[in-house]
Amino acid sequence: MPDIRPIDAAAHAGMGFAPSPDYLHSRARDRVPLLIAELPTALMVYPLAFAPDEGRLRLVAVLGLRAGQNDCLGAGGRWRTGYVPSALRAWPFAALPGGDGAVTPGFDHDSGLWRDSPDPARGEERFFDIDGQPGDRLQKIAVFLQHCAANQAVTDAAAGELERAGVLVPWRFPEALSGDSPPGGLLRVDQGALNALAPAALARLRDANGLSLAYAQVFSVPRLQILAGLQEHEAGRADAGARGMFGLDEGDLEFPPAR
Repeated sequence: MPDIRPIDAAAHAGMGFAPSPDYLHSRARDRVPLLIAELPTALMVYPLAFAPDEGRLRLVAVLGLRAGQNDCLGAGGRWRTGYVPSALRAWPFAALPGGDGAVTPGFDHDSGLWRDSPDPARGEERFFDIDGQPGDRLQKIAVFLQHCAANQAVTDAAAGELERAGVLVPWRFPEALSGDSPPGGLLRVDQGALNALAPAALARLRDANGLSLAYAQVFSVPRLQILAGLQEHEAGRADAGARGMFGLDEGDLEFPPAR
């Protein structure tokens, strides 16, 4: 588990961080939570699934065909599919619970990017300005994390309705793709069960955005071949091919995620 701690204007005045140069922190992740706001872009490149995360069922983007392996990560920690899910973009910052349902930025002290005396000449930044106010980067991070948290709540509610409707079943990838070590705990939509729901149950799913998540997951299944292709090609060739094929930006700290 990452060591996420609050950032305090008084205790951390003059301290700061080095921006993450890569996505190597995600190398052992075969999935990552995904927001409903990201579906139009993420659906083009990722297989989608549902999986337990932090005590609840969540929509996830599948990043690897084998357990604990991120096939979207290329040489030097570069992202190979163009679009980076929002859950990875703010790192080494992460949301901590605040008051009244709000969130506040925390920092991953296991990241190696904390700086007691940040050096601007090396691209390092302070958390706060000389007046003790959050710097530009920290302000953007705070807004981004708050928007993500709000959309996560909407996404989680939709996933929860699908779970209650009983239309999710275990998803094991074909052995030809995952060998004997497929990612565990993933769920997919059973189309037969979805189609058999009574009109009232379908209406509840529709009103909670559950149908949007269900159809997105079903339509995303062919994206397994994208991950298979990333496995088969050497990193440099796959990086160039993926960017050329999809023409997607990695995304930034704007919300909804950039497309």
